[in-house]
Amino acid sequence: MASNLTFSGTIADALASDSAFGPASSTRDFDFTLTFEQSILSILPSALLLLIAPLRLIQLSRRDSRTLPHIGHAFKTTAAAINLALQLALVILWSSSPFIRPRTSIPSAVLSLVTSGIILILSHLEDKKATRPSTVLNIYLLLLILLDATQVRTLWLIDYGHVAAVQSAAVGIKIAMLLLEAQTKVPHLMGPYKDYPPEATSGFWNLSFVWWLNRLFVMGFRKLMTTQDLFDIDRNLTSEVLGDKLQNAWDKREIPEGSYALPKVVAWCFRWNLLAAAFPRLCIIGFNFAQPFLIASAINYLEGSSLTQNKNNGYGLIGAAFLIYFGIAQFSRITTMFRGGMISLLYNKTLCLQEGVCTEGAVLTLMSTDIDNIIEFLEKINNIWACSVEIAIGTWLLERQLGATCVVPLIVTLICAIGQGWVAKAIGKDQQRWNEAIQQRVKNTSSMLGSMKAIKLSGLAENTSSNIQSEREQELKTSRPFFWGIMWLNGLASLPKIWAPVISFIVFAIQATVKGTSSLTTVQAFASLSIITLVTSPAEQLLAVVPQIAAALGCFNRLQAYLTSPSRQDSRLQVSSRKSSISSTPHEKGHGDLVFSSIPPKLLQPPLAIIVEKATIFLAPNATAAAITDASFTVETGSLTILLGPVGSGKTSLIKAVLGELTCASGSIFVASKGISFCSQSSWLPNISVKESVCGPISSEIDQEWYETILHACALDQDVLQWPDGDRSLIGSKGLTLSGGQKQRVLQALARAVYARQHIILLDDIFSALDAKTQEVISTRLLTKEGLFRRLAATVVLVTHNTRCLRLADKIVVLNSLGRLIMQGTYQELSQREGFLNYTTTESNESADKVVVPIPNSGQKSDEPSQGAKTDTAMELTRRTGDLKIYYYYIQNAMPLLWIGFVVVTALAAFADNFPFVWLNWWTQAGGQKLSLYLPVYAALALMASILSILSIWVVFLNLMPQAAIQLHQILLNSVIHAPLSFFASTDTGVTLNRFSQDMSLVDLPLPIALLTVFGSLFGCIAKVALISTGSSYMAVTIPFTILAIYIIQDLYLKTSRQLRYLDLENKSPLYSHFIETLDGLATIRAFGWEHTAKETQNRNLDHSQRPYYMLLCVQRWLNLVLDLMVTALAVVVVALAVNLKSTTTAGLLGLALNNVLGFNMSISALVTSWTSLETSLGAVARVKTFAETTPSEDKSGEICEPPSEWPACGSVEINCVSATYDTSVSALDRISMSIAPGQKIGICGRTGSGKSSLLITLLRLLPVSSGSITIDGLDISTISHQVLRQRLTAIPQESFILPGTVRANADPLGLASDAEIISALIRVGIWDALESRGALDAVLLENPLSQGQHQLFGLARAMLRKSSVLIIDEATSSVDGETDRVIQQVIRERFKECTVISVAHRLDTIIDYDKIAVMDGGKLVEFDSPENLLARESLFKEMYRA
Repeated sequence: MASNLTFSGTIADALASDSAFGPASSTRDFDFTLTFEQSILSILPSALLLLIAPLRLIQLSRRDSRTLPHIGHAFKTTAAAINLALQLALVILWSSSPFIRPRTSIPSAVLSLVTSGIILILSHLEDKKATRPSTVLNIYLLLLILLDATQVRTLWLIDYGHVAAVQSAAVGIKIAMLLLEAQTKVPHLMGPYKDYPPEATSGFWNLSFVWWLNRLFVMGFRKLMTTQDLFDIDRNLTSEVLGDKLQNAWDKREIPEGSYALPKVVAWCFRWNLLAAAFPRLCIIGFNFAQPFLIASAINYLEGSSLTQNKNNGYGLIGAAFLIYFGIAQFSRITTMFRGGMISLLYNKTLCLQEGVCTEGAVLTLMSTDIDNIIEFLEKINNIWACSVEIAIGTWLLERQLGATCVVPLIVTLICAIGQGWVAKAIGKDQQRWNEAIQQRVKNTSSMLGSMKAIKLSGLAENTSSNIQSEREQELKTSRPFFWGIMWLNGLASLPKIWAPVISFIVFAIQATVKGTSSLTTVQAFASLSIITLVTSPAEQLLAVVPQIAAALGCFNRLQAYLTSPSRQDSRLQVSSRKSSISSTPHEKGHGDLVFSSIPPKLLQPPLAIIVEKATIFLAPNATAAAITDASFTVETGSLTILLGPVGSGKTSLIKAVLGELTCASGSIFVASKGISFCSQSSWLPNISVKESVCGPISSEIDQEWYETILHACALDQDVLQWPDGDRSLIGSKGLTLSGGQKQRVLQALARAVYARQHIILLDDIFSALDAKTQEVISTRLLTKEGLFRRLAATVVLVTHNTRCLRLADKIVVLNSLGRLIMQGTYQELSQREGFLNYTTTESNESADKVVVPIPNSGQKSDEPSQGAKTDTAMELTRRTGDLKIYYYYIQNAMPLLWIGFVVVTALAAFADNFPFVWLNWWTQAGGQKLSLYLPVYAALALMASILSILSIWVVFLNLMPQAAIQLHQILLNSVIHAPLSFFASTDTGVTLNRFSQDMSLVDLPLPIALLTVFGSLFGCIAKVALISTGSSYMAVTIPFTILAIYIIQDLYLKTSRQLRYLDLENKSPLYSHFIETLDGLATIRAFGWEHTAKETQNRNLDHSQRPYYMLLCVQRWLNLVLDLMVTALAVVVVALAVNLKSTTTAGLLGLALNNVLGFNMSISALVTSWTSLETSLGAVARVKTFAETTPSEDKSGEICEPPSEWPACGSVEINCVSATYDTSVSALDRISMSIAPGQKIGICGRTGSGKSSLLITLLRLLPVSSGSITIDGLDISTISHQVLRQRLTAIPQESFILPGTVRANADPLGLASDAEIISALIRVGIWDALESRGALDAVLLENPLSQGQHQLFGLARAMLRKSSVLIIDEATSSVDGETDRVIQQVIRERFKECTVISVAHRLDTIIDYDKIAVMDGGKLVEFDSPENLLARESLFKEMYRA
């Protein structure tokens, strides 16, 4: 080495030669020129930093400091300053060089000096104002270290000592800077930033290699995780951010919308996230196509070529991992972003949806099936362009090996594409029909779960179960064309991979034979084989994505149809009114924009609160008959107005029009205030606490004094004291834990309506099912001159038939059965008019006690999504599903012969798919000759592989899956049908419905796909490991280590991923429940202005759901990274052994091994991923198993299946000292004894909560007897199965229900009556005319809804068609007017005159002529005698009758 800057002529010559650009040096082997290194490897990166750094500096300068002072900052600053000094030294050394230097030396050194200064500033700001290590600095420093190391090597080679030494020191300090910049900043972050999720504080290296997940894997390996254990999601993935972003994009769409408006909006909204994956995907293409060159180089080396290139290629593949997986990391977020944004968009639409437009099942299908299908497509969207590029590059490379034969793979692919296009035409429609069938079943299941009490009471549980199961079987039959299409699509998609190499080599060999040219060589064969794989694999992916495009567009169309469905149109106008004395409260919020318009002068006669002028109203947009026709009336401010009319007269429609839920087809409605409280006739029953139900979901603003006043006014104060947790008790899904009266007062929003202190209060039949005393208390405290409403100066519109309330009204508006206003005025005025009293009832209401189960000791609602009664053991089972019992449970639900056939077929398919590699090696070793021997066998193997792959799909999707799916659904349905009523009170409907929707969807599609892929990949991996081992005799040593590594990886991965999958499904339950509750209570939510709170609840549920969903994507990315690194290691070992131990292999065997390394990478990844999918999909099976094992059953041992066929023939009932309790804690009945003779009519009355309905449901065994006995016709009912008992007795529940299907199927579910008998019964109850106009017996009732009163009449007609000697009536007339009530009573007296009738009285005059009256109080029978005797003495009945 020269000293004191004395250079030899050799150095000067070297520097002179390096003045040329090169890039290769002419004086040194395997080296670049300095000019090339300084211009491309130094000036270019510096220029890029100069472009990027200012943007980042501006961004950081606008932020506040986010870190506390720490020693690491001083180290960073010191290192950056040293680097600056070294770069200055390099400028000086290059400037003072006495020899000829490259022209790029000084510019390169100066730019490096400038960038060093920028690095110093950027490092300071990044440390102070960023929450994560600097990505810019980490990437730049890494790149600079690698590039500068190249220049350092050159400088030392030319012996330019001083510059080389300083440059080496600069590289060393950059390494130190990189290590310092890569350190986490979490310990030094300030307040809120310290609590950011790990991903938001992780640096470049942490994100690239997914180290931030390590803590999650350790947690999942050691314990049972909950949602609270998971990391929070990044703010950019929260529902609020994503929902607002997509909503804004959707609002800006072109109107009218085109067919593809929604996918266009989604693509534009998330365009940058979609494009972020483009560059890494291009890198994947480049690295993939480096592999054939590696194979060719390795084979050539064994034939005498250089080793250097082989090693460089191998090391290049290892170094490619970073770019590849960074790209995958970016893309995994798009699916999470789409899911969060789209569900938020759906919910936003739901909040403004016109009532009745959508059913629960429809929106659940959109949220689950449709969004999941689109997500599956989004995960592969880049395959559309990337696979096309790969096919083009691969074909070009193949042409270099095989000449014109390169077109063969393209021709095979094109033929398959044409075939797929033909199949795909039908598959989209087939899938849509299947989705519609799923939607129908889920909708009907949801309806069943919501009406389970009425279904059980009516004895229709088995019939309903049979209908739902039939729908399930029909749904799977509907899916068969779709799965036939899938089978042929997959078969066609696999053809290029199987047949392209076969046909290519056959054509090439025949062509060579004909032309007399050289036949297929080893290098040609295996290099071409790898290229063909790289052509056919993307071709297969491209073909697979074609049907997904069609399916995704179909899903987008359904989502778009929902988003563009009619929204609520508030056509009400504003009328000026004097200010009310009602105090302003936080509850008085926006209720939809009212239209402000000039009001005709004749109407401006204050104080008017409501003006209805010539209003014609339709119940639904497609309704043919008007519910209200040409109605006109006014309501004064502060007055009480009562709407009166027969069943189906349109009273509820008129209320909803005043509320703004229905639009006037003609005429106008004016309201004086936005502040309207609404109490629906059909109870809205969210599963929240009693206090939240009354006060609304704004707990932080509860006025405690006013709240207690309301409880007293609504007679709830005593009830609250009786509940275990007081007003913090959960009311249960669908309100099952409340009695009928309490349900009306709390959940029909009477207390809620009063608490809100709004200007206008609309009450729709709030007094139905209230006993006389409670009704009197409420009407006195609310409606009288001294009542709360009068004191508040509130305007009240009340729908009722009760005479007591009519006397308190300032105005009464009467509608006839056609929805026309026929009279209005005060009670005194109208009582003198003929026919008025036909619309009233002369007696007070009498309650039906609907206590089904007591409110559980729920306390505060947990943040945990599952509301089920699962034990920790059950939760452990369903989350850690690696139990072999689950596999056995699934296997035993299908024929054993099918399983054996599936395994054998799959194993043979793997053999036929992989053995051609060996056959090709033998052929090339034979010099490519003996075509008559090798070609037929080669083709036969390909044919065998094609047939077997299609056959395996046929076995799984068209045989195994349907059998298992039907059986599992039956098990689930049986568990639900036979569950006691307490189960439905303690378990959210959404949780149970999730078993029927989400879990059954997993059983139908992901589970069989995973099953097919696991077995295919398993046998494929076994074959490929054997083939890889042929690359070197020593390669077999790596097999145990490979198996051990795979086992460790899957064990670590599965224990976490299956829990995440379970949490993902578990957290969907509250999401679904909230959607269902929102649809049920749309009118109430909008009336009280709770849209914002409902949206916040939705966002919270969605964010909870997003956490496990996103973590699952992240751990899948980790798995792909680990597996690819493991396969890379295998490839390096194969090459290393081959090149260092040539005697252990041949060129053909090495080509065989390396080609299978390519396939092994995909096979092992598919195996572990599909194994995980199988395990997590088996979570659905585990949940079904756990559900069936942990759900209690009504049926007990010792029950006889069938009593005598004529039982009960007489109808005698003996109740002997019967006591019953709820959950062994709260007494419902206390030593009740009564004897009922055949044919007697028994009326049951008493105050709300006295035990009336408890007695009825005990008779029907919905409430178990704790002591005593009940016999009917001498037979103890405890020995009869629940289903048979309820089928043999006839019960009319208060809460009428509608089964899926026609009028005929609903009226006669058991199929025992003729059409004439059905029509006769419907005529007798007076609703045939209404049904005939809707389509007679073939009309679908769910599509042509009846009013509440008409539902009860329909229930009576259903009972008339049943043959039984015992009739049990539970508040059958709670929602009908006086005239209809008299019709019902007449029907009961005539049709059931020979039957024993036990009836809970709604109005006391309806039971005054009964044989005996049973008076209940506090669960005891206090009086039991004839009405005459009870009225003749001082009795509780007499007191109630006179009230």
